[in-house]
Amino acid sequence: METPALQDNRGFSLVELLVSIVILTIALLGILQSLTIYTRHNLHNLVREDAVRIAQQCLEDIKNKVDCPTVVSRRFRDFSINFYISAPLVSSLPQGSNTPVSIKVSFKYPFSGASNATYTLTSVVYIQ
Repeated sequence: METPALQDNRGFSLVELLVSIVILTIALLGILQSLTIYTRHNLHNLVREDAVRIAQQCLEDIKNKVDCPTVVSRRFRDFSINFYISAPLVSSLPQGSNTPVSIKVSFKYPFSGASNATYTLTSVVYIQ
């Protein structure tokens, strides 16, 4: 009796299994690197958005004749970031005229070594 050529009961060899594990590991490492990059960029965007909110709140405080704080600390996930605010004192602004005001918020991006960033908001306010 002849055995058909397509009938093979040997299964996978050990070399084929090891090659498939290496290929799968390389693919998973690429996906893990992509996830790390995505998380870092997402965190940078969250911190930058919060700096914008702090500057806008400071501008509203100046309009309401309240001095801005010099440091604001915010918590992101498992760590906190200090935002340093440079804004004019309300008492130093002339009253009864439109005055340009510049608010600078400085902060350090997390997980970026020495990567410092600033956000500057400039607007015209009228102090009564």
